[in-house]
Amino acid sequence: SASDWPTSQPSELPSSSSQPSSRPSSLPFGTPSSRPSSYPSIHPSSSSNPSKSSSSSPTGSQQIPFPENTTTTITVNREISFSNTVIRPDQVDDFAAEIKPTIETKVCADAPASVQRCQVRILSVGDQPVNANSRLRKLLRSLQDSTSLVVAFEVEFESICSTSDCTDTQAFGNIIEDLVTRNLLTTTEDGSLIIDLRRVSTQLSILLSSSIATLINSGIMASPFNFNWYPNWSGTSGTCFNDDNAPSYMHESSGYYESSLDKCCQRYFSWDMYTCTGRAGTVPSGFYPNWGGMETTCLNSIEYPQNVPGYMIQHPEQWLEANAESCCKRHYSWVKNECISLSANNPSIAATFKWYVNHQEEICQQDCAEGVGGPCGGLAMPLDTLYDTPVACCTEKLSWIVTSTCEAQSTGVAAVGTSQWYVDWILKKCVKDCVDSSDANCGGLAKSWDELYGSSTTCCGNHLWYIARNDCTNQLEFDLRM
Repeated sequence: SASDWPTSQPSELPSSSSQPSSRPSSLPFGTPSSRPSSYPSIHPSSSSNPSKSSSSSPTGSQQIPFPENTTTTITVNREISFSNTVIRPDQVDDFAAEIKPTIETKVCADAPASVQRCQVRILSVGDQPVNANSRLRKLLRSLQDSTSLVVAFEVEFESICSTSDCTDTQAFGNIIEDLVTRNLLTTTEDGSLIIDLRRVSTQLSILLSSSIATLINSGIMASPFNFNWYPNWSGTSGTCFNDDNAPSYMHESSGYYESSLDKCCQRYFSWDMYTCTGRAGTVPSGFYPNWGGMETTCLNSIEYPQNVPGYMIQHPEQWLEANAESCCKRHYSWVKNECISLSANNPSIAATFKWYVNHQEEICQQDCAEGVGGPCGGLAMPLDTLYDTPVACCTEKLSWIVTSTCEAQSTGVAAVGTSQWYVDWILKKCVKDCVDSSDANCGGLAKSWDELYGSSTTCCGNHLWYIARNDCTNQLEFDLRM
């Protein structure tokens, strides 16, 4: 009979058993297997020749290639105030649903071609959160103490990265931030947002009948990124990323993250800080937007090289401009003059020295800082129409004032008039367009509606023919005494 015990030596032929043994053999097989085992070994290998240098990435990290169309998501939060608008708490959700498509159309206009999705989510209307449950709505229910209704919302852009590992996320975020602010400023300032919203429904038309939309805090460009920085060991970039795409083992242990690029580079790539921080080589010259500053300014890269972000150094043609004015016009167009003034530390640099109207004073003023001298009325506002000459400004904006008078008053030159004749209907006399006190016929400066004549004879003959000639003027002119 067959032995119940295993033999001390292997059999010459394989067994004919249809089931494998339930326990592994105590000795290794004589030749290596052609495929790796399905499970890791229990104990580490005992290599007699370990490597002499450290690996470039943690042992066991999974190398997953990026897909061809890696995407990133950018979210921008904004608020719009609607004046003269009051709604009840129970109208909040309907109001939010009706305004959402129009705001989405406005804010997503002219998005870069790489954007696959752009959508708006209304977060709150007044003091009421959108889509809140009835119990929460009841707790928050209160009367508005102001006729201005503030709508808070977020805009989410999903875009294909231009690089496989999405190193362009921060640069793209700044572009999106600029786009959102510019679109919202345009549609609120030109009134098109209110016009289009009133067309949505009768209810909106009534609610917004006397409303004006204003973008809140549009002058502050805050970085939309709050990600942690981690070392990019899986690539060859030699830097740290903050794109929220860290490997899973880093997500599981927050010990890998640092709060800034500099700190991350110092910790993981201290031997090549310049490459890691994006400042390798010579910093290109030019003016760049100071996104991280408290004011809307452009900085000179030669004077402030330490503040130039790495992505701007790598792509200077996209970010750096030859002068502060060009930089402000491109990156801070909604507050261009303020930006130029702050960037150059000289308000006069922002001036165009063209002319715009001052309706309160009924004169035209130059676009230059007050105190510079001459007819400077301060820097023009974005909505002010500028003209090359005071005559053009007076003609277009102050047409009821005689152009020569308007020009003289605008330039600070004493107006003397044309010395031509016009009718003073109160005195029932023809008087001269002048302010010379020594001339008895001067009746002051003519108005734009006064018809001027070359002589008193023509003026009297055309309009005051029924008055005796000697009584038509204060003093007879020389030509009448001939």
